[in-house]
Amino acid sequence: MGDVLDRPFGPDGRTIRQEIQTYPAEQRAAFALAERRCTQCHSLNEPFSAHISPGGWRAVVRKMARQPGAAISSADQEKIAAF
Repeated sequence: MGDVLDRPFGPDGRTIRQEIQTYPAEQRAAFALAERRCTQCHSLNEPFSAHISPGGWRAVVRKMARQPGAAISSADQEKIAAF
C-alpha cells in the first residue's frame, strides 16, 4: 500500500508531504515533531488516514504519549495535536 504521505492526492497530484512543505514554518516544525515522535511506534499512515475531528486529536495524542517508551512532553503533545 505504501506511505500515504507520498501518494499523489487531489487535482494537482501533489503528495501530502509536498503540501505540508507549503505550510508556515511553525506547522512544518510541528509535522517534523510528529514525524520524529509518532513514528517511534507506528507509521504516519495511521493518523493521516484516521477520521478524527480536529478537536479529538488532543485526547488521541495524550493517549499515545502514555504508551511505554513514548516520552512525549506535554508541550510537544500540544504541538502535535494542534498540527
